[in-house]
Amino acid sequence: MAKKKPACPHIGKPCLEHGCTHYVQLHGRDPQTGEPMHDWMCLDFALLKVALEGNKETRGAGGEVAALRKEAVRRNEESRLLDRGVLPAVKTITPSQRSPFPASPARIPPAIGPSE
Repeated sequence: MAKKKPACPHIGKPCLEHGCTHYVQLHGRDPQTGEPMHDWMCLDFALLKVALEGNKETRGAGGEVAALRKEAVRRNEESRLLDRGVLPAVKTITPSQRSPFPASPARIPPAIGPSE
């Protein structure tokens, strides 16, 4: 028994598949299952799948923003307590905390240009 073609939402007749300009191939991962997909489908359905993937990525970014905000609040509170003298200041500086700029202006080379 042959598989019945779905009705086209634009013309109301069976889908023309490759004979239609709205029939596209979608590559990537299925946003609901995560499995690889290389399917041909109507553009209307492809847009729905792409919108689902966009929503999934937006929710993930929202979680990352919340984590970043939480870290910023924690560091701000720690800095405020250091300023008030509630927390002792740490005197050791790790290499990752060092400034990439020279410590004193004497190390900065003179400007290159015509001499006076």
